[in-house]
Amino acid sequence: MHASPIPLPVAMLIVFGSAKLMAELFSRLRLPSLAGEIVAGVLIGPGVLGWIAPNEVLRALSDLGVLFLLFSIGLEIKISDLLRVSAVATLIAALGELLPFLAGWGILLLWGAPRGEAIFVGAALVATSVGITASVLSARNLLN
Repeated sequence: MHASPIPLPVAMLIVFGSAKLMAELFSRLRLPSLAGEIVAGVLIGPGVLGWIAPNEVLRALSDLGVLFLLFSIGLEIKISDLLRVSAVATLIAALGELLPFLAGWGILLLWGAPRGEAIFVGAALVATSVGITASVLSARNLLN
């Protein structure tokens, strides 16, 4: 990966500023603000506007962000509530892992991608779907 030609503070300002702007826009449209943040990342990234190029520092910061997201969701869930709904929660968790994997894997196979790439994309969708689902449910106060 090549380093971003702009200084890190400016890159972070662009990332956080665009994420906040799109999150606010999506929130006003009664859509999950996290979806707006994802759209902002796609827009400013190398695929569309090319304002931000991937580098190791931004990758490390994004990994930390995912860790903090999942940790904060874990802090909001009570063990007693989880045990009370364990059967339903287990079914939902299993489907929440299986459906994104099968969707990513199946779509890539239909597009003619090699089996290994299809499995990788399916696994990547599983890894990201948990944090995104938890964040959206938390933002809408539906974790209870």
